[in-house]
Amino acid sequence: MGFLSIIPAWAWRWIAILSVGAALYGTGWIKGKIHEEKLFDEYKSQVKAVGDRQNYLTQETIKVHKALKETSDAKAKTAAAERDAALERVRTLQSTSASRSFLPRTSPSTASSNRVCFAADQLDRGVRQAIDRLQQRVVAGAAEGQRGVDTAVVCRDWAKSRGE
Repeated sequence: MGFLSIIPAWAWRWIAILSVGAALYGTGWIKGKIHEEKLFDEYKSQVKAVGDRQNYLTQETIKVHKALKETSDAKAKTAAAERDAALERVRTLQSTSASRSFLPRTSPSTASSNRVCFAADQLDRGVRQAIDRLQQRVVAGAAEGQRGVDTAVVCRDWAKSRGE
């Protein structure tokens, strides 16, 4: 034990005190590290739970929006089909009535002083012109509405392309 006798006795006390202090510090550091890891693990699990909940809510929102879009598209298709059917009925009616007179055949009746007489072809031509003007106004209104629909579709498609 010649080697240990070189260190004086009072130094052994300080070495023992410093060793106990270092052991206490190391133990506290390790316990603190374990405690921080537990807190961090709890935080990660909370963040994961919140993230999973948010993902679920997002998926549900997407499902609802898709269902609303499908409903809206179905209504738009139905409205378009009804419009096309009505247009076809008008065209059919127009083509069948082009050669037919709007006026009934003249009935043989006695002349009266209270009647105003028009020539049948002149009156028929005037009625056709009035109907044609009405059709042109209806077609112009429909064309304006279709331009609005086309603009809305272009805007929707543009917004979709920006969002993706």
